[in-house]
Amino acid sequence: MSAGGSNAPIEWIASDHRLIAWVHLPEPVPFELPFGGAAFPCLIWDDRGHPPEVLARHLVSAGCRYFVSGGRFAEAWHDAADRAFVEATLDLSDEEAEARHVMTVDMADEPVEEVAFFFRACTDFGPYAFDRGLLLTFGAVDARIEAVRAALV
Repeated sequence: MSAGGSNAPIEWIASDHRLIAWVHLPEPVPFELPFGGAAFPCLIWDDRGHPPEVLARHLVSAGCRYFVSGGRFAEAWHDAADRAFVEATLDLSDEEAEARHVMTVDMADEPVEEVAFFFRACTDFGPYAFDRGLLLTFGAVDARIEAVRAALV
């Protein structure tokens, strides 16, 4: 666990070809990830506008290689993930930076089902065929968050 991280409850969701860890946080703070340093994709759903910078840096350093962002504040997460990747690789060679490459997609205007489908079916790339992923949601669990979770099954 990183400094300042917390233990967050995890619910495991079996989806097509991937096991997804659903972590629901009251606010975006670093937490212990269940992937043991392995690379993973992440679907972040944020309708509340939480500041994403600290958590985006945490996820990139922990091995997130694909950020799919949905909800009203998807663009902020997309931009924060791009900045986190640039910051993490500034002092690396081109080859080292490419090995840590992070893909991002902002799906703010897409329906829940489309975002979930993209996360399940379109996030493998290059050397990555992910068998586990992360669903990250914030605030109170409401109908929209339940719809995101249900669309992943």
